[in-house]
Amino acid sequence: MGRGKQRPIAEQRGQGEYTWRVKWPTPRRSPKTGRILYDQASGFATEDDAMDHGWEQLAKMRLGRYTDPRKAATPLEDWVAIWLDAQPHSAKTASTRRRYLRNFILPEFGHTALADINRFVVRTWAGRMTCAEVTRNHVVGLLSTILSAAADAGMIDANPIFRLKLSKAGAQRAAVMRETERVWALPQQAVPIAQRLWDCGRRGDALMVLTAAFAGLRYGELTALHVDNCCLMRRDELDGRPWARYVIRIDPQVGALHETTELDEQGVERTRLYLGPPKPPNGAREVDVPAFLAELLIEHGARVRARAEALGQRDPARGLMFVTPRGCLWRRSNWSGVMRPACDGRPARPRRRGTAGAAAWEPLVPGLELHGLRHGHSTAMEEDEIADVLRDQVMGHEVPKERREMRKRYTHVSAVMRRKRLDALTARWEKVGGLQLGAAA
Repeated sequence: MGRGKQRPIAEQRGQGEYTWRVKWPTPRRSPKTGRILYDQASGFATEDDAMDHGWEQLAKMRLGRYTDPRKAATPLEDWVAIWLDAQPHSAKTASTRRRYLRNFILPEFGHTALADINRFVVRTWAGRMTCAEVTRNHVVGLLSTILSAAADAGMIDANPIFRLKLSKAGAQRAAVMRETERVWALPQQAVPIAQRLWDCGRRGDALMVLTAAFAGLRYGELTALHVDNCCLMRRDELDGRPWARYVIRIDPQVGALHETTELDEQGVERTRLYLGPPKPPNGAREVDVPAFLAELLIEHGARVRARAEALGQRDPARGLMFVTPRGCLWRRSNWSGVMRPACDGRPARPRRRGTAGAAAWEPLVPGLELHGLRHGHSTAMEEDEIADVLRDQVMGHEVPKERREMRKRYTHVSAVMRRKRLDALTARWEKVGGLQLGAAA
């Protein structure tokens, strides 16, 4: 397609500042007449600008880099539907991607043409996001992956946000993050919450709160905890004498409850609950449990075993320590119905025919979620000067890269470290008087 034979055509339409448009011939031909078909673009200030754009498109054709403008005008949501169908991802990955698309990407860019997404608009949007830093990076990374696939498919010339670096600073994002900082509570602050649940007969829920507070487990690890992995005896030597301790074991294969979504035959998202591996790389671990909590959990475990033996295959809980009142797996939304009134308080409910009344609850720690107790457990270990190597093990965290090799080679968890942590947790428990067991319904 030589410059002398075929050339772009510029023309002015209307009056104003950006009234020039340009047309250029393409390799396509009309199926009816056989004539050459033209693509076009508008919004140029001068004839020279329009012609330069036209010549640029012809040059791209010669180099095999031409992108049809009609493809680049495709709304992002239309391309996302095509892209999702082509992805060989696992159920967990698919659920996460749909959640990021539904909650972040499509509300902002769903109706935006692929060609109109650029580094400036994405960086501005990311600066307004109120989610955690890691979530923000994952969301922008997913958008970048989608745009790279669009470039590979010839929808756009290139991914406009390839290797985009996001600023962690910025007054706007800093202000938003201060307003949305997670509510957390120290272990001893969870005792009144657990007492409240214990008093109304929800023993399992009370113990789940205490275990989150005094063991630092994740929500998924708590709701997947099997009675066979709870309060196992471990024997060490401390000061030249035998020393026994209890641990909770997070199973490497089924140590976490996963809540994902899958599309049914009608294309409707359905929630799926299943037991799977804990968070890598260090989620599978053993966590020491203070004696007072072990005593409560062992007693509760005996009831769990009795229920499992009585029901056999009909037991929906399958020997799990923490389940719903009907013995089913917890959903996050259902657990929120337990946590919110226990932490935020509730008004009194008068007794009516067929329903029991309920006393009013004053707020204890408004806005607290179960994960906030995990934050509090980590904070308590910092206050109690627990060794970093033990803290990382308890929390199931990956060791920071800058001290990973040195710690792996030279530093180990000792019985003295373990005893110090357990003694500190026991002191916090005794400081608030522990749980008043006689009040259970």
